[in-house]
Amino acid sequence: HAASRDAPVAWMREVLAWLEGMVHAPAATGMRCGWDNTCQGLASGRAPAGTINAMDPDACSRERGAVHPDDRAMENEFLRVLWNCVRAGDVERAQACCTMSQQWWRAASLAPAAQAERGQLRRVWKAACRDLARDVTAPSFERAVYAVLSADPAALQAFGSNGEDGIRGVLNSWYDKVY
Repeated sequence: HAASRDAPVAWMREVLAWLEGMVHAPAATGMRCGWDNTCQGLASGRAPAGTINAMDPDACSRERGAVHPDDRAMENEFLRVLWNCVRAGDVERAQACCTMSQQWWRAASLAPAAQAERGQLRRVWKAACRDLARDVTAPSFERAVYAVLSADPAALQAFGSNGEDGIRGVLNSWYDKVY
Protein backbone atom coordinates (compact mmCIF):
# COMPACT_ATOMS: atom_id res chain seq x y z
CA HIS A 1 0.00 0.00 0.00
CA ALA A 2 3.00 2.30 -0.28
CA ALA A 3 1.68 3.46 -3.65
CA SER A 4 -1.60 4.55 -2.09
CA ARG A 5 0.27 6.73 0.45
CA ASP A 6 2.24 8.34 -2.38
CA ALA A 7 -0.84 8.95 -4.53
CA PRO A 8 -1.80 12.28 -2.88
CA VAL A 9 1.78 13.54 -3.23
CA ALA A 10 1.90 12.56 -6.90
CA TRP A 11 -1.47 14.23 -7.47
CA MET A 12 -0.31 17.42 -5.73
CA ARG A 13 2.85 17.48 -7.87
CA GLU A 14 0.69 17.24 -10.99
CA VAL A 15 -1.51 20.10 -9.79
CA LEU A 16 1.57 22.20 -8.97
CA ALA A 17 3.05 21.53 -12.43
CA TRP A 18 -0.29 22.52 -13.99
CA LEU A 19 -0.44 25.74 -11.95
CA GLU A 20 3.16 26.62 -12.80
CA GLY A 21 2.33 26.03 -16.45
CA MET A 22 -0.50 28.60 -16.27
CA VAL A 23 1.94 31.49 -15.98
CA HIS A 24 4.54 32.52 -18.50
CA ALA A 25 7.95 33.21 -17.01
CA PRO A 26 9.30 36.40 -18.53
CA ALA A 27 12.49 36.32 -20.53
CA ALA A 28 15.62 36.68 -18.45
CA THR A 29 16.59 40.24 -19.23
CA GLY A 30 18.39 42.88 -17.24
CA MET A 31 16.15 45.55 -15.79
CA ARG A 32 17.28 48.88 -14.44
CA CYS A 33 16.59 48.65 -10.75
CA GLY A 34 18.74 51.10 -8.89
CA TRP A 35 18.14 53.53 -6.11
CA ASP A 36 19.34 56.56 -8.05
CA ASN A 37 16.70 58.95 -6.69
CA THR A 38 17.37 57.83 -3.13
CA CYS A 39 21.13 58.28 -3.61
CA GLN A 40 20.68 61.77 -5.11
CA GLY A 41 18.37 62.79 -2.27
CA LEU A 42 20.86 61.63 0.33
CA ALA A 43 23.80 63.31 -1.42
CA SER A 44 21.95 66.61 -1.75
CA GLY A 45 20.50 66.51 1.76
CA ARG A 46 16.98 66.75 0.31
CA ALA A 47 15.79 63.19 0.85
CA PRO A 48 12.13 62.88 1.86
CA ALA A 49 11.41 62.15 5.53
CA GLY A 50 11.62 58.45 6.31
CA THR A 51 14.21 57.79 3.61
CA ILE A 52 16.96 55.33 4.47
CA ASN A 53 20.40 56.69 5.31
CA ALA A 54 22.46 53.89 3.75
CA MET A 55 22.60 52.37 0.29
CA ASP A 56 22.85 48.65 1.05
CA PRO A 57 20.20 45.99 0.34
CA ASP A 58 19.35 45.57 4.05
CA ALA A 59 18.96 49.29 4.82
CA CYS A 60 15.15 49.39 4.55
CA SER A 61 14.74 46.50 6.95
CA ARG A 62 17.48 47.59 9.34
CA GLU A 63 16.41 51.24 9.48
CA ARG A 64 12.68 50.59 9.10
CA GLY A 65 12.74 53.21 6.36
CA ALA A 66 12.05 53.43 2.65
CA VAL A 67 13.71 54.34 -0.61
CA HIS A 68 12.49 57.16 -2.83
CA PRO A 69 8.98 56.38 -4.18
CA ASP A 70 10.22 56.31 -7.80
CA ASP A 71 12.95 53.84 -6.83
CA ARG A 72 10.38 51.70 -5.00
CA ALA A 73 8.14 51.61 -8.10
CA MET A 74 11.08 50.51 -10.26
CA GLU A 75 12.08 47.84 -7.74
CA ASN A 76 8.49 46.59 -7.46
CA GLU A 77 8.38 46.01 -11.23
CA PHE A 78 11.63 44.05 -11.00
CA LEU A 79 10.30 41.99 -8.08
CA ARG A 80 7.10 41.30 -10.03
CA VAL A 81 9.27 39.70 -12.73
CA LEU A 82 11.00 37.55 -10.10
CA TRP A 83 7.62 36.52 -8.67
CA ASN A 84 6.41 35.49 -12.12
CA CYS A 85 9.55 33.41 -12.64
CA VAL A 86 9.21 31.67 -9.26
CA ARG A 87 5.46 31.26 -9.77
CA ALA A 88 6.23 29.57 -13.13
CA GLY A 89 8.62 27.19 -11.36
CA ASP A 90 11.69 28.73 -13.00
CA VAL A 91 13.98 29.87 -10.20
CA GLU A 92 16.98 29.64 -12.55
CA ARG A 93 15.39 32.29 -14.78
CA ALA A 94 14.76 34.48 -11.72
CA GLN A 95 18.45 34.14 -10.86
CA ALA A 96 19.41 35.07 -14.42
CA CYS A 97 17.24 38.22 -14.19
CA CYS A 98 19.00 39.15 -10.95
CA THR A 99 22.44 38.59 -12.43
CA MET A 100 21.65 40.52 -15.60
CA SER A 101 20.33 43.37 -13.46
CA GLN A 102 23.50 43.36 -11.36
CA GLN A 103 21.63 42.26 -8.25
CA TRP A 104 24.02 39.47 -7.37
CA TRP A 105 22.87 39.30 -3.74
CA ARG A 106 19.37 38.39 -4.92
CA ALA A 107 20.70 35.79 -7.36
CA ALA A 108 22.71 34.26 -4.50
CA SER A 109 19.72 34.31 -2.18
CA LEU A 110 17.73 32.28 -4.73
CA ALA A 111 20.53 29.77 -5.41
CA PRO A 112 19.53 27.13 -2.84
CA ALA A 113 16.05 26.91 -4.40
CA ALA A 114 17.66 25.83 -7.67
CA GLN A 115 19.77 23.13 -5.99
CA ALA A 116 18.80 19.75 -4.63
CA GLU A 117 20.89 20.35 -1.52
CA ARG A 118 19.55 18.93 1.74
CA GLY A 119 20.56 19.14 5.37
CA GLN A 120 21.48 21.93 7.75
CA LEU A 121 22.41 24.52 5.09
CA ARG A 122 19.03 24.06 3.42
CA ARG A 123 17.24 24.48 6.77
CA VAL A 124 19.16 27.69 7.51
CA TRP A 125 18.33 29.05 4.04
CA LYS A 126 14.63 28.21 4.46
CA ALA A 127 14.62 29.94 7.86
CA ALA A 128 16.11 33.06 6.24
CA CYS A 129 13.41 32.91 3.52
CA ARG A 130 10.76 32.57 6.23
CA ASP A 131 12.09 35.60 8.11
CA LEU A 132 12.13 37.77 4.99
CA ALA A 133 8.59 36.68 4.13
CA ARG A 134 7.48 37.94 7.55
CA ASP A 135 9.32 41.29 7.25
CA VAL A 136 6.55 43.84 6.72
CA THR A 137 9.08 46.44 5.57
CA ALA A 138 10.04 44.30 2.56
CA PRO A 139 8.17 44.84 -0.73
CA SER A 140 5.14 42.57 -1.24
CA PHE A 141 6.49 40.73 -4.28
CA GLU A 142 9.77 40.03 -2.48
CA ARG A 143 7.87 38.71 0.51
CA ALA A 144 5.79 36.52 -1.82
CA VAL A 145 8.88 35.03 -3.47
CA TYR A 146 10.49 34.12 -0.16
CA ALA A 147 7.23 32.96 1.45
CA VAL A 148 6.83 30.40 -1.34
CA LEU A 149 10.49 29.38 -1.24
CA SER A 150 10.39 28.95 2.54
CA ALA A 151 7.62 26.36 2.19
CA ASP A 152 6.69 27.37 5.74
CA PRO A 153 2.92 27.50 6.38
CA ALA A 154 3.36 30.16 9.07
CA ALA A 155 5.37 32.40 6.69
CA LEU A 156 2.74 31.98 4.00
CA GLN A 157 0.05 32.84 6.55
CA ALA A 158 2.00 35.88 7.82
CA PHE A 159 2.37 37.13 4.27
CA GLY A 160 -1.27 36.35 3.55
CA SER A 161 -2.75 39.42 5.19
CA ASN A 162 -4.92 41.55 2.93
CA GLY A 163 -3.30 44.81 3.98
CA GLU A 164 -1.02 46.91 1.81
CA ASP A 165 1.97 44.95 3.13
CA GLY A 166 0.32 41.62 2.40
CA ILE A 167 -0.89 39.55 -0.45
CA ARG A 168 -3.17 42.06 -2.14
CA GLY A 169 -1.86 42.86 -5.60
CA VAL A 170 0.47 39.87 -5.71
CA LEU A 171 -2.10 37.17 -6.34
CA ASN A 172 -3.68 38.58 -9.46
CA SER A 173 -5.43 35.52 -10.86
CA TRP A 174 -7.33 32.51 -9.66
CA TYR A 175 -4.30 30.39 -10.62
CA ASP A 176 -2.05 32.56 -8.42
CA LYS A 177 -4.42 32.09 -5.49
CA VAL A 178 -4.60 28.31 -5.90
CA TYR A 179 -0.82 28.19 -6.26
